[in-house]
Amino acid sequence: MKEHLAEKKTKNRIAMPFGKMEFLYAKQLRVCHTCQLRIKVKTNDISLIEDRERTKIRFQVVNADILGPIVPKSPRVISMAYVSLTILIAAGMK
Repeated sequence: MKEHLAEKKTKNRIAMPFGKMEFLYAKQLRVCHTCQLRIKVKTNDISLIEDRERTKIRFQVVNADILGPIVPKSPRVISMAYVSLTILIAAGMK
């Protein structure tokens, strides 16, 4: 297991006796399965383009972009859509 150290530790270990082995070491990292599992994955915190306040509870604030009018097939559908939107808005204000 000594040969499967983290990248930085191994580079520091081989730097003294073998000065220019970084190329060979990088090649070994790409081939060795155990070394690939030890390489850190770079992740960044993904944020929105617009600055918005983050809520403590998920989906506490819901934003909706409506691009055009909703054209229902019958008046009953209009009333159902109005009631459902009213319920959603009321639930969001609590």
